[in-house]
Amino acid sequence: MNILAPFDMVSEVKALIKAGANELYCGVNSKWWKKRGLFSNARHMFYGNLNNFTELKKSLQISKKYGVPVFLCINDYLPEGAFQQVFRDIKMAIDLGVDGFIVADLSLIPFIKKNSEKCKIILSTLNPCFSSEGVSFYKGLGVDRIILPLNQLTLSEVEEISLYGQKLSVEIEVFINNIVCKNIPANCLFNDFELFKQHYKCGFDIVMLGLKNAVKLVPNSVRNRLGKLLYSSRLHPKPCRQNFSVEVFAKTNGNLRKVKGMNSYSSEKDFAYPYCGLCSIYFLKQCKITSGKISGRGYSIKRKINDVTFARNFLNEMERKNMTEVNFAYKGREIYQKVYHQDCFKKRCQFQKTLSFRNDD
Repeated sequence: MNILAPFDMVSEVKALIKAGANELYCGVNSKWWKKRGLFSNARHMFYGNLNNFTELKKSLQISKKYGVPVFLCINDYLPEGAFQQVFRDIKMAIDLGVDGFIVADLSLIPFIKKNSEKCKIILSTLNPCFSSEGVSFYKGLGVDRIILPLNQLTLSEVEEISLYGQKLSVEIEVFINNIVCKNIPANCLFNDFELFKQHYKCGFDIVMLGLKNAVKLVPNSVRNRLGKLLYSSRLHPKPCRQNFSVEVFAKTNGNLRKVKGMNSYSSEKDFAYPYCGLCSIYFLKQCKITSGKISGRGYSIKRKINDVTFARNFLNEMERKNMTEVNFAYKGREIYQKVYHQDCFKKRCQFQKTLSFRNDD
């Protein structure tokens, strides 16, 4: 099982590989996109992407020395007039030697196949696959690997899809850490895109656009810190940052009754404390998952290294046969404390199955 780690600066590549990452992924937000306030990938943050293809070239030069593949994210819902630029970006990345593309728009697949037989095509969760039938469908379109929408699947469903994928020679990838939203990403991003098209119309939004342009004048390190403060606040224009409430109803004897009411994620600031699925590596490795993906483009390098270090140490313990179904959760907590210097938050455990094996006595 590989560990797939994110990066958004050239300086992070070597550090993440040394921490134990087998694969890397990134996005490039080049000048063409910046001028139009658009993004070629789903990380709609000016600090979560490389700034140009020169940085991608330098990153690839480093990664190839260690034999570590790099995948480029082209996984946004593209607005009208952007496809020709995306094709240029893809062609440029292929010429530089990128190892594959993470895509959501299926219409990009024939173009990638036409220009490169070697590049791996990885299906983003923004075009979600929920079943074995979905694996067959995407395999027919030329997809080599599928990232499962882990928030909506149980471990048993992941195992079933993974085993079926092996029969079709389709790799299966899942998120293992920094999992924030419990909704279906494809739907939420579509709503975000619809909102984005109508953005920058009121005075406040013009100020935000000015801020984005102003931060280009400051160093990357300062810019990234500013961006992260924006991302963790309600000033961020994503729909899930806005206040709303949810009510759940049940039908009893033909009548509806309210059974639950809850605040939005933004009200609870749930997005600031991501769910952790690192201990679930114990089950995911047994499911023959190809790669465990760590989310976190835009996070600090220290956090990225810690996430990769935990995953690598956990896999090493499994390979040494020091883990069983009885003690893996306890071992995971030990590793967590050593890496992060604090106990894990059991309420932020991604899978109830993993949580059921914890012993907090």
